[in-house]
Amino acid sequence: KQWYQRRVRGCRDQKEAAQGWIDTWWAGSDKKRNENWRWAAEEGRKLMDKIVDEIRGGGKTEASFKEWLHNKWKDCDCASQKHWNGGHDSHESNRVQRAHRDCIGDIKKMI
Repeated sequence: KQWYQRRVRGCRDQKEAAQGWIDTWWAGSDKKRNENWRWAAEEGRKLMDKIVDEIRGGGKTEASFKEWLHNKWKDCDCASQKHWNGGHDSHESNRVQRAHRDCIGDIKKMI
């Protein structure tokens, strides 16, 4: 459960940081980057909730859960390699997506 609390707290902090940048008066030049960052943090929180639901639900076999989790890892890995606007608009969201991927990797090691 500690991985869940750490990642959800990290997502919340990243979402708040992104929103703080969006709310600044000079945010116009980086608005899309900061919106992408905020979106990645929110999606990560939803993903962690979904993982916990899958664990608690117990509807999958161990093998199917591992496969499902690996697919989520691949989704985050792909999302962490986006390249929008010369990389400028994807830098922060990619960093957050890598953190989601790494958390899922840690979960996979526990199984």
